[in-house]
Amino acid sequence: MAGIVGYSCGIPLNIPIGGNDLGKRMNSFLGGAICLGDILQAEGYRQIFMLPHKKKYSGIGAFIKTHGDMEIRDYTYFKRNSNLPKDHKGFWGIRDDLTFMYAKEALEQLGKNTNIPFALYILTIDTHAQNGYVDPNKCVKNFKSNYKNAIVCTDKIVGEFVAWLKKQDFYKDTTILIVGDHLSMVQNFFPSDKKREIYNVFINPHFFHTFNPIHPRKISYFDFFPTILDSLGVEVRGYQIGFGVDLNASTKTLLEKNIINEEMKKKSKIYDHFLFDTHPFFRYE
Repeated sequence: MAGIVGYSCGIPLNIPIGGNDLGKRMNSFLGGAICLGDILQAEGYRQIFMLPHKKKYSGIGAFIKTHGDMEIRDYTYFKRNSNLPKDHKGFWGIRDDLTFMYAKEALEQLGKNTNIPFALYILTIDTHAQNGYVDPNKCVKNFKSNYKNAIVCTDKIVGEFVAWLKKQDFYKDTTILIVGDHLSMVQNFFPSDKKREIYNVFINPHFFHTFNPIHPRKISYFDFFPTILDSLGVEVRGYQIGFGVDLNASTKTLLEKNIINEEMKKKSKIYDHFLFDTHPFFRYE
């Protein structure tokens, strides 16, 4: 959940209990904070969040409903409303290929109404286990490492989905964002002498601020929140929200300032409000 909170809210998940347990114990998940879903809801977006597992896991369902009151389509939803094949399960939950198939169906419906903007969030899972899951309906195993096969297979599935998106009428007005929350679920999978980072990419962004590529940069989850808003044509005044910096700005990120750990350890009354209250502390315009 820490990655999702960072991307969506620009703040850390800094709580006295395990991050994956918060939503199980509280009906509101960081209810005092304003996150991406809240902003899009206020702007009239229809939002759907697709999960390959049950929404109760890690409290993600509580987070989604707290921020944007999105429609949740999880394992329980698909089992009730879709004709799931007998081989629908990967190692845990619905295999990614099926999730993307249902995503296409949802997008075909969302794209029909050109007067209502939409946001579709998709969580993938095939590379999330220690050995990964290789979909036999989509891929063959060309490597000895099952985890390597799972990565290659997921890459193929996601690539096909993006290619399909680019052929749709709504694509010209749609920004696609692919983000990762782990480098690898298998410790030391990537050799230490290989420079490997988490893969993140903006496709067809509509930046409000002039794109300002600065390479290389040290960035964190938090920097994606203001940058995502910028990619949707939103003016991010001051280029900063929470712990995040709009990556189109020359402003240094917390990682570039080398103070991110120091900042995260600080006691904050505002963060206590984010955590325990059910109404946002700030307003936005």
